[in-house]
Amino acid sequence: MKFVAFLLVILAVAVAMLLLGWVYVRDSGDSTEIIIDKQEVQRDTDAAVDATKDFAEDAGDKLKRLGGDVEQKLDESIETEQESRDPQESDPHPLEKDRSVAPETVDQP
Repeated sequence: MKFVAFLLVILAVAVAMLLLGWVYVRDSGDSTEIIIDKQEVQRDTDAAVDATKDFAEDAGDKLKRLGGDVEQKLDESIETEQESRDPQESDPHPLEKDRSVAPETVDQP
């Protein structure tokens, strides 16, 4: 079963190469040649690499802008919240919480 899958993958790659124009068959009467056009492969590969670089750069720029926008909105939200908060209503310092409750007593022997 693995061998059949392997052959199918090889066949799919060969068909793709034919369709892309990377491989062609030339019949010169007495002989038949299978030719791989290395220049075509190189051009297509270079184009794919350039497109990938452009996509990655664009995505990086958009993420940086998005990150800056989020950071700016977060800063604005924090400032707005701090400005709207009444200093009298703010939470007391954790060490200065309600002291009206008697502290626990410790039994000493």
